[in-house]
Amino acid sequence: GNYDASAPCHKSCLSKTGMNVFSQSMMARFNRTKFYLKQRELFLLQIDRELTNLTKRASKRSQKENRHIQAYARLNGLADQRIDKWKIDTKTLFERHPNIQFYDYTKMPHYALAMMSNDKFSDGLAFPNYHVTFSMQGVWDAKTKERKGV
Repeated sequence: GNYDASAPCHKSCLSKTGMNVFSQSMMARFNRTKFYLKQRELFLLQIDRELTNLTKRASKRSQKENRHIQAYARLNGLADQRIDKWKIDTKTLFERHPNIQFYDYTKMPHYALAMMSNDKFSDGLAFPNYHVTFSMQGVWDAKTKERKGV
């Protein structure tokens, strides 16, 4: 199904808040999407490198400040992609980067529930370093709720 944001949510919180108000952010988002669609393997390798670098930066900062610095990553900005399916050499990014706490928001209630359990939806895997929050905003009528599975 199509899991686009509701009109009020899109207008109020998604594509036009924070740094996303700038055209450079919109162009970067467009370019990342194009890269994802046209060169999926290279895209995943690039993300994997960026996550490795994030872990290294957190580790260096932890040593410098003599305290634990947790690395966090949110891979889904606006797309609601099934990132639990993104794999390199049979491992998900969550498995390849166990020291990173991944987080996400979704409009798909079944996805949020599956990621909180060992549901078949996620191939029997719940990832301890991946937290998904179900996010719903705006006024939905009964037909929209039925379509979304709420």
